[in-house]
Amino acid sequence: MLQIHCQYSQNRYASHGGLSMEFLLSVVGVVLIVEGVPWFLSPGSAKKALRQLAILPESSLRILGALLMLAGLLVVYLGVG
Repeated sequence: MLQIHCQYSQNRYASHGGLSMEFLLSVVGVVLIVEGVPWFLSPGSAKKALRQLAILPESSLRILGALLMLAGLLVVYLGVG
């Protein structure tokens, strides 16, 4: 069933000449949901995490950002296959 869904998704987006705006907006929506969960569930802990991030050196934040981007690319690669 997963294979059928993937084939449907590929054909659906290929017919638009690439990714559709609908798909892009869906991805942005999911990102916003994931980003909002900590603020909804525990705003105090989210503030504490931001304070801890604020004291880290910029080089550490850059490394963290690079690792998160690579993890995101890996997830997308595995998801798209």
